[in-house]
Amino acid sequence: MNIPKELLDNDFLFHYSKSYVAMEKILYEKKIRFSSLINMNDPYEYKLPSLGVMGKGGVAEATASELTGKLRNTILYKAKILSLVRNKEVNSETDFQLVFAKPRLWAQYAEAQRGVCLVFSLTTFLEKIRAAYSDITIYNNFVEYDLQKGRRSSKNHLKYDKSKSPDENIQCHIHTNQKDIFFRKHEDFGDENEYRIVLINWTDKSNNDIFIDLRGILRAVILGERFHRTYETLIKTLTEQLNVNLYKIAYASNVYIQKII
Repeated sequence: MNIPKELLDNDFLFHYSKSYVAMEKILYEKKIRFSSLINMNDPYEYKLPSLGVMGKGGVAEATASELTGKLRNTILYKAKILSLVRNKEVNSETDFQLVFAKPRLWAQYAEAQRGVCLVFSLTTFLEKIRAAYSDITIYNNFVEYDLQKGRRSSKNHLKYDKSKSPDENIQCHIHTNQKDIFFRKHEDFGDENEYRIVLINWTDKSNNDIFIDLRGILRAVILGERFHRTYETLIKTLTEQLNVNLYKIAYASNVYIQKII
C-alpha cells in the first residue's frame, strides 16, 4: 500500500459521505450533523420492542407507561449519533485493515467510490463538543457485533428506583446500559470497525439534531477513485477554506492515496 504517513494517526476517525452531502452540506456549511438512532439501518437499533419496567413491590401502570414512553423517546430520538470508522491500531501502511482503504465501505457509504471520506481528530472532536455544549452527555466507543452470540439485551428493561424521578431513572438506565443501547449491532456489519460518538442533551425538549463546527477537527478529505473531475475544483476550494489536505484514493495491484496539490 502507498499511504501518506500523515493519514496513519491512531487518533483519526473516518466518515464516509456522498459527494453532494459533503460539498453542499458538510464542507460548505462547515459543520457536521449528529442525528437520531431511528435513522440507523440495523433493525436492532431503530426498533425497541417489548419495553419493560421492573421495580421492588411492583410499578404502577401509569408510571410504567410514562417511563417506557420516555425511554423510547430518549433512545430513538433524543440521543444523537455520528457513525464513523476507526482503525483499532495502525502499525504501518501495510496494515490491510485500514478502514479508509476498504473498498466495501467506499461502495456502501460513499457512492461506490464517487463520494468522499472525511478525516477527523477524535481528541479535538471531543474537546470541541465539550466547549460548545458544556452540559451535554458524551458517549464514545467502538461498536461490538455480537447479536448472534447468545448474549441477551438489557436495553429494553428498566430497573425502576422509586427514590429517583422518572428522568433520573432514564438517565441512570442509559448510562448503565450505554454499550448495549448505542454500541451493539448485528454481526453482519462486523467488518466495518465502526466507532461512534453519541450526544444527549437532556434539556432539549424538541429533540433537535446537533451540529458541530468542523473547523479545528477536520484533518483531511479523501476523494473516491470515481469522484467526478467536474467537482474537483469546487471541493479543493472548500478544503482550502477549512485549511485541510485533499487526497484521492486509487486501486491497482495495490492501494494508493495521493495528495492533491
